[in-house]
Amino acid sequence: MDPWTLESRQPSIACFLGVALCLVLGTALLGEQADASGGVVLFEAAVDLNGDGCDEVVVGLAARSEPHVAEFAAPGDVFVYERGQDNGFGGDLQQVFRCRAGIPQSDLSGFYRPSLVSIADLDGDSLPEIVLVWDEQCWWPTAYRPLSILQFDPASGSYELVIDTTRAVSEIGGYAITDVDDDGTAEILEIDPVYGTEMNPASGVEEPECHYCPHRYGVRVLEFDGLAFRLDVDFNNGKRYVTPDKLLPIATWDPLSSFLPVLLTQVRSIGQEQPSECCD
Repeated sequence: MDPWTLESRQPSIACFLGVALCLVLGTALLGEQADASGGVVLFEAAVDLNGDGCDEVVVGLAARSEPHVAEFAAPGDVFVYERGQDNGFGGDLQQVFRCRAGIPQSDLSGFYRPSLVSIADLDGDSLPEIVLVWDEQCWWPTAYRPLSILQFDPASGSYELVIDTTRAVSEIGGYAITDVDDDGTAEILEIDPVYGTEMNPASGVEEPECHYCPHRYGVRVLEFDGLAFRLDVDFNNGKRYVTPDKLLPIATWDPLSSFLPVLLTQVRSIGQEQPSECCD
């Protein structure tokens, strides 16, 4: 369980009453929102995004679908709720951010499900960022997961969602958040399958490896500077690392979970002067 999720994180004593009230009120608010949009609550998290000493409540909703349309009628959504003016009971929960209100519709087209990957300080400003991915399409083989960051911008005093539609892993790839170089700031690992070929015993013809068979996996390490994602050139000389052995994914939303610890051990062992022989 991620230490930032509502199920496991213990908020500070000063904010305990406020967060508890937020959750009670949030249930009602989110129920109304879910009814209005048709979306289903996919995740909830409590985290102090703006550094005021009190947690905000972050909620991800699935897209709204209609039975008479083939695709989802509206993309998924992410909300941030913040404690309002203290009325003696911790203050009311107020919506302060909605991703669809601030992101162009063209950028969100097809993003039907947001998933909470991790919460960590990625840019070294002592404020946590929330790493989210979105399903861009709903059916394999056109299912990809673009990367995004939800953060608080002290300069503008607002919450922002940074989406990079140029970075997307396949539906049996994923992302991991860890401090690869032990510099105190977390990095983003972009993990994707590397398909080889195999001999079809029936036809004797080489064919691409089957989708959920064991694969080698490629890893790129990304840094987030508060505005954009960039390749970490200190990892593997800026090249993609490819696992020497094939790893078996599992057919779930998190197909990497079965071998992620092994993969992270390999990634941390890569020297800066020793790029992988199978890089591209």
